[in-house]
This record gives sequence, C-alpha cells and structure tokens, in this order.
Amino acid sequence: MNFALILAGGVGARLHAGIPKQFVLVDEKPIIVYTLEAFQNHPDIDAIVIVSLSDYIDEVWHLVATYKLTKVSQVVAGGETGHLSTQNGIFSLKGYAKADDIIIIHDAIRPIVPQPIIDDLLKVCQEYGNAVSSLPMQETVILTDDQRSGIESLDRKYVRRVQTPQAYKFVDLINVYEQAFARGITNSVYCNTLFIELGYRLYFSRGFANNVKITTSDDIALFKALKKFSEEDLI
Repeated sequence: MNFALILAGGVGARLHAGIPKQFVLVDEKPIIVYTLEAFQNHPDIDAIVIVSLSDYIDEVWHLVATYKLTKVSQVVAGGETGHLSTQNGIFSLKGYAKADDIIIIHDAIRPIVPQPIIDDLLKVCQEYGNAVSSLPMQETVILTDDQRSGIESLDRKYVRRVQTPQAYKFVDLINVYEQAFARGITNSVYCNTLFIELGYRLYFSRGFANNVKITTSDDIALFKALKKFSEEDLI
C-alpha cells in the first residue's frame, strides 16, 4: 500500500492570520484541502493520515466529510515540535502499514502537488527504498559561520535543494524514528536530515520550482496566481 502522511501540526505565527495557516481560505477553500485533494485524486495513493494540532482535529474531520476526502483513514494529534508530530504520525501506522509499504510525507502548507511529482516519487522509492523531491541548485552557494559573512564558495554540482513530498519504505521509516526515540532525539529538522544523520543514502526524485510553501501573505498571493496554471505549466 501507499500512504500519504500529511503534516498539519504547525501554528503558522508568521502569517498573522489568527488561525493556523493550513486552515486559511484561498478562494473559499482551506489550504490544507488543496493539499489533501492532490493525494485523494492520485490513483496510487491508498490511504491518507493527517497529523493535526490537537485543538483542530474535529475541524479536520469536518473538512474530510465536507470535501469527501474518502482516503483519509486517521487524524493524529501532533507533538510540540515538527519532529514529534512526524513521529506521532509514523508510530500511528504500527500494526497498520507493512514493512514494504511506501509512506509519503508532505507538508499541508505546500498545496501544489502535481500528479507527475507523485508518480516519480513512488517510482524512485520503489526502486531505491526512499525518494526526496529535489532540484539542482542554480544560485551561488556560500558557506557562512556567523550568518553575516561568507567564508567559502561551494560547488553547486554537489548541492541539491530538497522539498516535500518525500517517500520512504515503512521498514526504514519506523527503524529511523524508533532509533531517534531511543536516543532522545526530539527536534530533528526533517525526515531527510534524520535519515542522513543515521547513515542512510537518499535518492532524488523530481522536484519543481513552483512548489510554494505557505509561510507569509506573499506566499498566498503567489499560490493564488499559480492556481491558474495547468500542472504541465507548473512543472
């Protein structure tokens, strides 16, 4: 089976919207619904698990019913950090997901998820055991040790931009997060960094420049503009 684990546990304070940014309306639809619909509509996604702020679990179930998101099987309470929220979602799959199942992890506030991106993600993960959406670095990359000045220019061919969605075989995902739990790791940046810290090699799948992450009001304006384009134009 292929699961989509959607992370919707953030508060979104920088948006100053009065509600978590994943619930902000864009053209009368919550941002999280756009994200969920991308996985709902993909023929190879079998089930969706949502990690939500505990105070919004009822609201999430209401949206699931309203928008007929029939693939949603669980809504799980998040944790105090992004790492712990991800861990809660992964641990909720114990006894449900099998070792060879693929778990896609994606941010609820990245509402543009073209179907070919999911296609390639699943293909690469099936072949190599994991896949992270990625793009080559086009800008100059400078190493800093104080955030105010640069000390070294890095060769762009050895640097990649990594995004969500990402995908992992459940056997590896549960192993990594159980190791982190045993070691008391509670605030890793993301799945990909945790995998690298624990000795895994990550494999790149197709990414795209229009993979907007809603953080500020400018991002909402950009999302509204991008919504007008077809998937082919976006990627």
